[in-house]
Amino acid sequence: MLIKQIYIMVGISGAGKTTWIKNKTSETNLKFVNISPDIERKRITGDISNQECSAKAFFNCFNQLRKAVMDDSVNLIFWDATNLSTKPLNDIIKIINESNIDWTVKVTCLEDSRDWKLCYNRVETDLKNGADRSRTINCFNDVSGLPLIQDMSNRYIELVDKVIDDWCKRNNVERVNIYGEA
Repeated sequence: MLIKQIYIMVGISGAGKTTWIKNKTSETNLKFVNISPDIERKRITGDISNQECSAKAFFNCFNQLRKAVMDDSVNLIFWDATNLSTKPLNDIIKIINESNIDWTVKVTCLEDSRDWKLCYNRVETDLKNGADRSRTINCFNDVSGLPLIQDMSNRYIELVDKVIDDWCKRNNVERVNIYGEA
């Protein structure tokens, strides 16, 4: 019997989450499902950056997860979002536990998130090259006037360094640190 794995990605925009998933899935013949609130926002509104429908997008993504964990043919699931709080992680674990199916969960932390300038440059390059990706980091500053992506990086560092380890231990989940794009 093949091991069923769920990778919960944690990282800021531009850290390499989606690229890492593409590389991982190109190396496998296993059936996989990639669940992404960005993709769901695009499906709902036509705009990947439209944050007004985020609640609906996450609701739909959680329903996709429920379906995927119950599908006997699926062996890999990727949850492709920033996950800069443990709320979605708690919801994901709840859905997995309710399924009564043995899934191995890995919280996959993108360490490139610690370098907000690197991530910012990746996003800028993607946008200049016409990539369909969230543009929110170029549009907004946080209350201190810093780029939102810098604030996201600070939240990532605080979350990973202070919260994720404890959360993983409490939920019997493996934490994996990886680096994004080369």
